[in-house]
Parts: sequence; structure tokens; C-alpha cells
Amino acid sequence: MDQLLNEMMNKIRLVIGLLLMTSMIACAEKNAKQTSMETPQGVEFTNVDAQGLKEALSSEKKMLLLDVRTPGEVSQGKITSDAKVIDFYDEDFSERLKELDKSMPIYVYCKAGGRSSSAAKMMVDQGFEKVYNLNGGVGGWVSAGYELSK
Repeated sequence: MDQLLNEMMNKIRLVIGLLLMTSMIACAEKNAKQTSMETPQGVEFTNVDAQGLKEALSSEKKMLLLDVRTPGEVSQGKITSDAKVIDFYDEDFSERLKELDKSMPIYVYCKAGGRSSSAAKMMVDQGFEKVYNLNGGVGGWVSAGYELSK
């Protein structure tokens, strides 16, 4: 009887262990997807935080910073004064993206990260090679202690 009870307890431990491992793997995969987003074609764009963008601004020799906010939002300040502005809500937004250099690293931002994430996906779909989305947008930039350029 004791042997049967021990075998059952070992099987229960094994099942619980497998469930825990499966949960940990699922969580790890979810966290990995938070740093890069895959489009239907399998090409990814990368999400960066404010510190990652700050480092890129210091180290990247050739890059484009793309602000996809509305004119009213842009009037409150940009991350850098030379950031290119294309309003995500403009009806010709997708066409205006085609004017940009597809081989250059492009860092996209908006107010909170939603529009820029959508813009980044559009850019990857159009064949842009190195697209980065600022997580949290301007709000995340300011919350990290960085200033806006007027």
C-alpha cells in the first residue's frame, strides 16, 4: 500500500513539474515577443525603450528618426529637432513612407507607441530593412527623464 502511494505521489510530482516547465516556457516566449514584432511575411521590427533610442542617437552614424504624431502633438516638442514628421493620420501616409531610404535604420515614435507600432509594421511590409519602434513613445521618453526639443 505504501509503495502504491509513493508511486502515485511521484507521478503527481512529475505532472506538476511538467506543467510548471510548460508555463515557464510559455512565459519566456511571450516576453521574447515583446521585444520584436513579427509581420505576416515573417520579417520583424524591433521595439526599443527610451534608453535604447538614446544610445542609438549617440552611436548610429546614419539613421532616421521618424515622428508619426499629429501637428498639434509635434508642436509640444520632438525627441530631436531634426526628426522627420509624417502624420500617421494623413491619408497619404503610406505613400509618403515610400520616399524614405529603405536600407537606413529608422526609429519610429508617436505619443504612446500604438501608431508608431502600426507604422513600423507598414514599413516592414513595404520592404524597410531596419525598423525600430519606441515603446511608450514620447511619454516613455519623457518618463525616462529625457527632454524634448522645441
